[in-house]
Amino acid sequence: MILKSIIPSTRRADVTFSVDGRIDISSHVVTALDIQPGDVLDVLAASDGSLFAGVRIPAESVVGNHRMACYPTKRGSRNYRTHCAEMAREILLRTFQPVRARFAAGESQMIDGRVLVALIPILQ
Repeated sequence: MILKSIIPSTRRADVTFSVDGRIDISSHVVTALDIQPGDVLDVLAASDGSLFAGVRIPAESVVGNHRMACYPTKRGSRNYRTHCAEMAREILLRTFQPVRARFAAGESQMIDGRVLVALIPILQ
C-alpha cells in the first residue's frame, strides 16, 4: 500500500499571486519590509531568475495613482493586498503556474540601498 499526503504542503504562503491580479501579502512580509498603507510594492528579478519583493515608493512620496499600492485587507489587519494583473500574469508565467503562485519569504536584506525579501516558490 502506498500512502500519499492529502495536503502536499502545509507551509502557508507569505506572498500569493492570483490569475485575477490579486496579490496577498502576509503580516510577516509587511513587518519585514515595514509596509505602510499606500506604499507601492515592487517585485524584482535577479539575473539568476530569483525574485525579490520590496517597497518601490513609500506612501508619503506617492503622487497620483500607482499600480501595486498596498492596503490592509481589513481594518486593523497586518495582512495586506494589492492588485496588478500584469505583474500577477508575469509571475505565473515565470513559475509555470496556471492559477496561483505561492511564495515563502526569506529574511529581509539590504540590496542596492533597498530592503528586500527573497521570494521562494512553494511547490504544489
